[in-house]
Amino acid sequence: MVAGCAGRDPIPVSAYMPNDAGLTCPEIDAEIVGNNSGLKARVNESIDTRDKNIVVGAAAILLFLPAALAMDLKGAASTEATALEARNRTLTMLGAKQRCRTTHAMTVAEAEAEREASIQSAEASQPTDVPGVRTPTDQRLHPAPTATQMSAVPAGVDRAQLQTLMDRFLRGEITKAEYDRLRAG
Repeated sequence: MVAGCAGRDPIPVSAYMPNDAGLTCPEIDAEIVGNNSGLKARVNESIDTRDKNIVVGAAAILLFLPAALAMDLKGAASTEATALEARNRTLTMLGAKQRCRTTHAMTVAEAEAEREASIQSAEASQPTDVPGVRTPTDQRLHPAPTATQMSAVPAGVDRAQLQTLMDRFLRGEITKAEYDRLRAG
């Protein structure tokens, strides 16, 4: 069976270029910046391809075996990301030799970690609250209500003190038994 027909062929960048010795500090820095951008893009593509392959593989196993032909087994993005990381290492060494101040050269692991952090940040900023649904276990999501209307107040009891007592009960600071005991006097 022929699998892995889908996908593109990798075009990795060489770690060493013929004109490396003649690069100036600004040129080294500019290439590192470009490589970092390319590295992030290749890591994103690689992870997306892996996720797609998982779905296609599951579909091939469970539903339709010829779907396996749609899997991308060439790993072009991963190969290119590794090549960009090697090129960045070379540029970093050239920059150090010339005592250049250059942008940090990313590794594949750093690009993957940055992607994961941005995904987690995006997920954290998404509202987790469902309108109309109270979550009693996490009071940070829903502030406790305050007492708004009082029932009959026993004689000789301060309304403000009773309001404070009711608010404490609603916030969960005191139990029902404590509330009843303190209200009675």
